[in-house]
Amino acid sequence: MAEPRSYAEILRNGLVLGRDFRVAFGDSKIENCLLLAPHGGGIEPGTSDIMRAVAEAGGWAWYEVAGFLRKGNKEALHLASTEFDQPTPNGVLPPTSFVLSFHGASEAEEPLVYVG
Repeated sequence: MAEPRSYAEILRNGLVLGRDFRVAFGDSKIENCLLLAPHGGGIEPGTSDIMRAVAEAGGWAWYEVAGFLRKGNKEALHLASTEFDQPTPNGVLPPTSFVLSFHGASEAEEPLVYVG
């Protein structure tokens, strides 16, 4: 299965928000910083956990899309960052000054999360 090319394609493929994946957001200090884990849960394992720990430590705003399928999360739910069109961030980003995004690296020998 090829990775989806849009949020609409994920929904057309029969995946259900709240069952197969979640979109969650916390808005503490949104004016200062927003932390993103657009491939959380089983999509890029570890990214949600690290993002939430940083958000809690700093009291920062956060946003995540987290996959909960038993298998195949990346194939079914991963949207390339250049094609990421889930509607929630579009309403969130304007009031923030700084954004950090957390991404996993499945090609690494050891689990690895990049922040940028």
